[in-house]
Amino acid sequence: MKKSLFLSSLAIIACHTFHTIHSIAEEPCCSDACSPDMSAMFDGCGETAALFEGCNAEEDDWMGRVGGGLRYRFIDERNRLRPPLAAGRSTYNQYRFTPFAELTYKKNLQLYVQAIDAQTLNADLPEVIIDENRADLLQFYADLKLADSDNDGALRLRIGRQMLSYGSQHLISPLAWANTFRNFEGLRLYYDDPDFSVDAFAVQPVNGGAGNFYRPTSYDTPDQSRWFSGVYAVNKNAPGGTLDLYWLWLNERADAPGLIDGNRHTIGTRYSGKKKLTGKGEDSVTGIWDLEGAFQFGQEDFLTGLNQNIRAGFLSANAGVSLDDAPWKPTLSGIFYWGSGDRNPADGTSNTFSTLFPLGHAY
Repeated sequence: MKKSLFLSSLAIIACHTFHTIHSIAEEPCCSDACSPDMSAMFDGCGETAALFEGCNAEEDDWMGRVGGGLRYRFIDERNRLRPPLAAGRSTYNQYRFTPFAELTYKKNLQLYVQAIDAQTLNADLPEVIIDENRADLLQFYADLKLADSDNDGALRLRIGRQMLSYGSQHLISPLAWANTFRNFEGLRLYYDDPDFSVDAFAVQPVNGGAGNFYRPTSYDTPDQSRWFSGVYAVNKNAPGGTLDLYWLWLNERADAPGLIDGNRHTIGTRYSGKKKLTGKGEDSVTGIWDLEGAFQFGQEDFLTGLNQNIRAGFLSANAGVSLDDAPWKPTLSGIFYWGSGDRNPADGTSNTFSTLFPLGHAY
């Protein structure tokens, strides 16, 4: 049985912003003192106003900032079940350093680069592909605003190396829990306003966490044989919650044993939300839910020379309550998950559902 215990964890964030016109001391502190893509992972790092005063100046045409994150983790792992399987005990240390630099012109252009140095030290068992990535580029992209809409929305285009995260991360996640993240390289066209958002993307996996070759000490390059594309739309004002609709397409042209190749399409939907079950006061309770399902079809050649039709699916239901006025605001929830499998690998149809690029650790 797998037993993993994280005995110690430390994350440090540092950011610095420089402006072209106004004095830093005259400006308020922003809520995301780090990179826009990283701020959700380090909630509250922008609340230290004494250190990060004035990290936003909307009057400036050009704005730049630099910073980084440092995470240390000690792991005691026994009888590991994740690949490569290994019996016994391993205690080891991990660190991850992610410096970044950003230059923006008003809200029209963003130039962003983020490096990574992730290392595993003193491991007794063989490391896995999400453990190490020495001195590499995690993200580098240009993000350009193409148009504005009448309801405070914007259409933007992002080109370059980037991370993707959608919905409950059942199928697409930047895998921040791992030591190396998961990144892609390509195009992303996206629109967002207060009521609706839609993303269209076409990217190729880059690092080992994204399914590419594991290169812990050399520069990561995109997997030229694999494309991951899709459209993900969100109705933020659906009745009672938020409604997601998506189509995803994984196209793998390399033909190799044990490699999921061919064309796999995923169409799915997600409905999530929350609702007050009791009023304000000492017993305030909020109900929460997250329901998702998807169907996969296409054709694959998982076993060389044996083309199979794909017919697979999954269902997930996560529901619970949040005790709003209790100390630390705890959440009590339960999850149901079903994913189809294949009973007969020789019948010409594969019923095994692929989770694509998930945050599996969360489920």
